[in-house]
Amino acid sequence: MKDADLNGEFSGTSSKPYWLWSIPFVMVLYLISFHNYLLFHGLAEGFSIAIAFCMFILAWNSRQFMENHFLLFLGLAYAFVGFLDLMHAFAYKGMGVFPNQGANPATQLWIAARYLQSISLLIAPIWLKRKLPVNSTITCFALYVCLILATVFYWPVFPDCFVEGAGLTTFKI
Repeated sequence: MKDADLNGEFSGTSSKPYWLWSIPFVMVLYLISFHNYLLFHGLAEGFSIAIAFCMFILAWNSRQFMENHFLLFLGLAYAFVGFLDLMHAFAYKGMGVFPNQGANPATQLWIAARYLQSISLLIAPIWLKRKLPVNSTITCFALYVCLILATVFYWPVFPDCFVEGAGLTTFKI
């Protein structure tokens, strides 16, 4: 593979910037969004889920080389954010994984994933100077995810985010 120079171009035979190859991909996604929104949503979510899990894999496999635990914490957090996003994609209305649920659980899971993501980004700088208790961190994230799944599917006490016929609730907005 050839290295990219400072202008974002590969040195070699091609003079086109490397990002130019993404334009056909974006155009195809745009066209898919008009034809089959469920497919488009699944592809978009799948892309973000793949990035979240790649962040985890990169952080986890390079943890012995890290001088601080900031990126390790974010890698662990994004593993669980990616899992909640995966559950959101499965719960999306029309997917058929959770039948007769409507659009509310998918919206609730999306909100729960964004809360976990934002709180993790907020507290991540703590681990710039401290050692991360990895097992306790994984346990806390796992408990959060289990609690969220239980409050959405088992005990339906998570605040409604979408009401059929009315749209998004004030809580979601």
